Amino acid sequence: MTKPRKDFLTKPQNAEGIEINQANPLVDEYQVLKRMSQSAGEVFWTADLDLNILYISPSVLYLTGDPPEVRKKKSLTDMMPPESVALIKSVLAEELKLARTRGAESTHGRVVEVERYDKDGTRKWVSINASGVHDENGVLIGIQGITRNIHETKTAQLKLAQSEARFRMLAENLHGVIYLCRNDERYKMEYISESISDLLGYPAEVFTSDELSFAELYHPDDRAGIYETASNCVAEGKTFHLVYRAKT
Repeated sequence: MTKPRKDFLTKPQNAEGIEINQANPLVDEYQVLKRMSQSAGEVFWTADLDLNILYISPSVLYLTGDPPEVRKKKSLTDMMPPESVALIKSVLAEELKLARTRGAESTHGRVVEVERYDKDGTRKWVSINASGVHDENGVLIGIQGITRNIHETKTAQLKLAQSEARFRMLAENLHGVIYLCRNDERYKMEYISESISDLLGYPAEVFTSDELSFAELYHPDDRAGIYETASNCVAEGKTFHLVYRAKT
């Protein structure tokens, strides 16, 4: 016989089913969990396998502008743009397939980053950490998860990636080599454009991995002058122009 399932926020009861009245709200488990669900920066939720929200914590109001009772009535397509819905359904399909072959052993967290809609329709980035809920027989019956706001961080990452992509496109199309190196004896390369391969024949990664020092390619007769000019100008905060021979 299947045992009755207890709700996440059900107040503790004694053997006769009567609620236990704990005087101190600081240690009352129900009160602690209730306060956490109301004030947390994350949103806790539970959904069935059709992705219908069954429970969502009060903190959803601060994340989306919708109170729990409104958010629960919205479908996935109401809450997220099409590409986010497609990703979540794809992940769910993978988890269902895994659950059919491994049962309760398939329980593990999956993290996805998607966009969702605010109450006013604004798109915001969130991180969803979800895992399966199984019954006592190991059958997958639902999903539980935590949703976090990552909009500012994700937006900054995307802007940085776009900026880097534009820079690399510019760097790789110049008739020359762009680099950033340390001011040490090896001139360790933090970045060097792929065009170094056309100039000297070496792939960029041998320099950034420090497999090869750029200083090793200087002609012996030019090395002392390079070090002197570079060191003096860097110390004085001046730009400099060098002409030297390098080994291919």
